[in-house]
Amino acid sequence: MDEGFQSKMREIFRECKGCKFTSGHVKSYERSKVKAQIEYANEAFPKSAHIVDVVRCSATFDGIEDLKNGLNHFKRIIVKSNGIFEVMRMKNGFAQKPKSSGVTLGGQKKDEHSDSKKKKKESVLLSDTFHLEIPSGYQDVKFNVIYTEITEGEGNKESIVGEVQFLLRSIARWKMKGHKMYEISRQAPFINGCYDQLCVNDFDFQLKLSGFNHNSLSKLMLYFPLKFRESKYILNEKDADGDNFVSKIAFNSKVKYNCLKELLGDGDLIPTDVVQEQLLEKNQNGDYPLMFALWKQSSIEAIHLFIPSFLANPTEFWHCVNKFDMPLLDYALRNTLIDVSSSLKLLKENIDESKWNEFIVTQETWVCDFNIHIHSYKKKKLLLTMSVVFIAKRIHFFFFTTSSFDYVAIDLKKKKKKGRVYIAALGIYKLKTESGRAP
Repeated sequence: MDEGFQSKMREIFRECKGCKFTSGHVKSYERSKVKAQIEYANEAFPKSAHIVDVVRCSATFDGIEDLKNGLNHFKRIIVKSNGIFEVMRMKNGFAQKPKSSGVTLGGQKKDEHSDSKKKKKESVLLSDTFHLEIPSGYQDVKFNVIYTEITEGEGNKESIVGEVQFLLRSIARWKMKGHKMYEISRQAPFINGCYDQLCVNDFDFQLKLSGFNHNSLSKLMLYFPLKFRESKYILNEKDADGDNFVSKIAFNSKVKYNCLKELLGDGDLIPTDVVQEQLLEKNQNGDYPLMFALWKQSSIEAIHLFIPSFLANPTEFWHCVNKFDMPLLDYALRNTLIDVSSSLKLLKENIDESKWNEFIVTQETWVCDFNIHIHSYKKKKLLLTMSVVFIAKRIHFFFFTTSSFDYVAIDLKKKKKKGRVYIAALGIYKLKTESGRAP
């Protein structure tokens, strides 16, 4: 539609005296995109609707009188155009700004001394005859017009908004000289805005925002691999419970093994010494990252990543309990995402047999109110202590062989607990069926 728009405009200004008509190039997609991002960043969606100069032209006049006559001529032609043109908007850059009342929003008068300084700096020039302000910068008159094109024979109508600029020749020459500088300066808000976004949405913010989602994490690993080594969120920050970065990962069951391996495995992203230091660091409740990993991770390979490589006292580490007297064993038995036998095998290989048996029969002091996997309670009259643990049916019962009690396996198939087994450690009763076997 640019060809028809330019042809009609050329006809309009051909009859206008003291006028030079110039057709403009169609605004490119890239230029329109940048303009929407910079000049209309705070406008309502869709921002592209505010770009109304995709097709444009200009009319340059020798003086104010010619400009005034040109505007009147343009108005007459538009009115008689029979719907081909319709004025949508007009911007008068020469219009005088309303004078300030000298009173601020708070009701106080402005400092007259500061005002006088500003006036001197501005050094406004006025015309001799009418004492009008002489433009000190680029000013023009812009018309945004709706151009409607009718296809002959078919009767179809197509419309587009175009822009017509009315310029003074002296200002037009100044515009041509300063255009390159203007193109640079108009990028300032966009560049400054990008910098502000980089400050707000820095690497640590994006890492927190990822929530350890593997899709988000993998992008950060790919595009910002060196940022992991200097991230304050990784190196220093802890949550309200005193959990470090490695503990937070261990507690998240959605982290994929490949992401964990890249983060904790070879030291390419997070330095090995930092990982090892955090693996040996307890939170306020006395929990190691390995405890959370045994509870939350979905593979035994992932759990192995949370075992410290350098243990000055291995026995003390594997026999540790938190402030609720919960050992590593209790955390492993909570995990419903893996074959618990694999994590129990790992623990049994590193925990002394006497300590292992002690952990099995020791009553737990902390009780979870929901999603209970281990529950301890005490019956006052019978003084019966019972620890019930919820694990997968495919578990090997030899892990619980102990002299502290005789029978540990109770099959609850009759209660329709398909694929599940409860292991009950009974310190007082020996449950036997008529055949003499444990039920």
